Amino acid sequence: MFRLPKKEKAKWDKLLEPITANWIKTNEAKGLPAKAIVQDIKDFARMYEGK
Repeated sequence: MFRLPKKEKAKWDKLLEPITANWIKTNEAKGLPAKAIVQDIKDFARMYEGK
């Protein structure tokens, strides 16, 4: 697995923020728990950072 340096990860996080927000908005409007899904993904990723 390739790990991005912290500075590069921060850059990607910022670039992806509006895309993620739009995905959440679109899918919440459909009645899906999009915000919870994104939070679960972030929590899962944090569990494995540095391993």
